[in-house]
Amino acid sequence: MRRILIATILLNTALAQTPATNHEFSPAKRTQIESAVAKFMASTHVPGVSVGIVENGEFEWAAGFGFADLENNAPASEHTLYRLGSISKPLTAVGALQLWQEGKLDLDAPV
Repeated sequence: MRRILIATILLNTALAQTPATNHEFSPAKRTQIESAVAKFMASTHVPGVSVGIVENGEFEWAAGFGFADLENNAPASEHTLYRLGSISKPLTAVGALQLWQEGKLDLDAPV
């Protein structure tokens, strides 16, 4: 589930620079998405999340759920930019270790 949140944050950064032209989903599909988001938010106790859907490389839909800023009661939207804070450190470390594992990064190389 954490991958969804991280992917949402990263995708949302790109969406903030792209005009949102939401395609219409069937009510059943939208209900399924909203249900999955509600379960994710309840299980992780996050106050808000932005979700974007890309199919076959094409932007399809985006929406915000909950709050981007609890202190000011600002709702989350598809354009909300979230602060990454300290999560970028372990993400960078994992990325570096994956590159090392694939032989694409030499951890002993002088900087």
